[in-house]
Amino acid sequence: MNQKSVHKVNFSMDIRKKRGILQLVWEFIHPAVTPQPPKNMYYTVWKSTANGNWYWNLKAANHEKIATSEGYVTKQGALHSIELVKGSNNAPVIEI
Repeated sequence: MNQKSVHKVNFSMDIRKKRGILQLVWEFIHPAVTPQPPKNMYYTVWKSTANGNWYWNLKAANHEKIATSEGYVTKQGALHSIELVKGSNNAPVIEI
């Protein structure tokens, strides 16, 4: 291996180290900007391009879908239904 290729390898390693340090500094300064995976269940809300209705999914911390909503004409309707589901934690389970 000649001297030039050795310098290129060392230079590349230095760049990777610097990028890692810069990433850590960025995450420390701007923690809200760095996406963090949810640690609990969470809701996703979106508008369908097919019919224009709003929908939501309830997802587990492992990102698996647990529940899906019906379609709502407005985003506010979808958000309201999420609040209703959140408030139903004491609702009884009735087998039919």
